[in-house]
Order: sequence, then C-alpha cells, then structure tokens
Amino acid sequence: MSNTIFMHPATYFLIGAVLLPFANRLKLQKVLLLVVPLLAFYQIHHLPASFGVCHFMGFELTFGRVDKLTYVFLHVFTLMALIGSIYGLHVKESGQHMAAFLYVAGSLGTTLAG
Repeated sequence: MSNTIFMHPATYFLIGAVLLPFANRLKLQKVLLLVVPLLAFYQIHHLPASFGVCHFMGFELTFGRVDKLTYVFLHVFTLMALIGSIYGLHVKESGQHMAAFLYVAGSLGTTLAG
C-alpha cells in the first residue's frame, strides 16, 4: 500500500453537508456552498491513477481507479455542483443544500469506484 495520504473528492461534500446546518449566518453558508465544490474540483487534479490497492488471498483489490473517462465525469459532476450551488445561493434552507451535497458525494463515489 502507498504511504501517501489520499482524500476522496466526495469527502469534501460529506463534510460540507455536515457543516451546513451549523453555519447559522447566511454569509458563512454561502461561502461554504462555494468553497466545497471548488476544493473538490481542485482535488480531482491531484488524484493518483489508482488508490486503495491491497492484496487479499492472492488477489489484487483496487478500491479506486482513475482513467480519462473518469476525469471527464468527475469534472462534469463537480462543475454541475458548483453551478447548482451558485444558482441556489438565494435558498436559505440548509436542508436542500445538504441533500444536494450528499447527492454529489454519491455520484463522485460511484464514479471513482474501482
């Protein structure tokens, strides 16, 4: 296994979904809505070719794989999240943003599944 620390891009959306209800001030909520997709978009450019590789009973298990098509879908999903966050800045209810962040986290997790 590799010694590098890897943070899945979906982790930013999961953390953001947990923090949104505690962002009581509207400005803090808006900043969080914009920063989370940007951090995930930045993380996409630093993904290794594969991650979570381990050997079990003579088999090599790969929990995450990144190829060219995966990059395309990751960019599309995070850009859609950013555009959706910008479009939904006027919504004051944090539950809708939490659901959107969890939805995007699921799409990123599915895309990166090995």
